[in-house]
Amino acid sequence: MVSCKKDQPPTANFDFDEIGNFAPSKFVFYNTSTNYKTCLWDFGDGESSTLNHPDHVFKTGGIYNVSLTATNSKGQKSVISKTITVRDTPKSLIIKSLTLTSYPLTKADGSSWDAYSAPDIFFVITSGSNSISWKDYRKEDVVVGDLPLYFTQGFPVKLVGLSTKFEINFYDYDSVGENEYMGGYYFFLINEVPHDGSKYPEKIDFQNNNNKLRFYITVEWE
Repeated sequence: MVSCKKDQPPTANFDFDEIGNFAPSKFVFYNTSTNYKTCLWDFGDGESSTLNHPDHVFKTGGIYNVSLTATNSKGQKSVISKTITVRDTPKSLIIKSLTLTSYPLTKADGSSWDAYSAPDIFFVITSGSNSISWKDYRKEDVVVGDLPLYFTQGFPVKLVGLSTKFEINFYDYDSVGENEYMGGYYFFLINEVPHDGSKYPEKIDFQNNNNKLRFYITVEWE
C-alpha cells in the first residue's frame, strides 16, 4: 500500500526478484518507498512504468541500471537506482539424459520388428553431416513393460546453435542387414526459448498425436 504522510519527504526504495535465468528474463519489482503518491520506473533499456509493482522482461543480456523516482503530493522527489545483471541468451544446450516413454509396437506395414524377439532400440542424434549413435548403449528385447526406458550412458552431449536443425531418430538394431527406422523428430533450440521471460526448460518433450514414438530429454542451457 502507498505510504504518504503529510509534509514528509518521500524516500524511494525497491526490491526485485528474477523469474527467468537467461535473456529474455522477467523481473518482478516491488516498490518499498515511503511517503510517496506517484512513482516512475526507468528500467535502463528504454522502457518505463508508473505501476507500483511492475513486471518487466529484459530482452537481451547485460547490466542494467534500474531507477525508481518516488514523488509525494507536494512534488518532492526521491530517486534510487540499483544495478541488475541479466545473463546472455544461451547459444547451446547440454543433453543430460533421454527417456523413451512410447514406441510403435509394429512396423508401418504391421509386421513385427524382429522375427523371434522384441526390438533392440537405440537412437541417433544428427545435425547436418554430424551424428552421434547410441548403438553401443542400445536396450535389447524391449517390451512395453520395460517403459519408461532410461538412456543415461553416452551423455552429456552438447548441441550448439539456436537456429541449427537437430534430429533424434530411433532404430531397431539388426546384427544382420540394415537397422530399421522406428521414427524420430527434428527440432530447433530457438523454439524452446521462453519469450515470456520465464525460466528455460530443464526437460523437453517430443510427442504428437500421430506418432507413437514419444520421449523426453533432460537438459541444461549454457
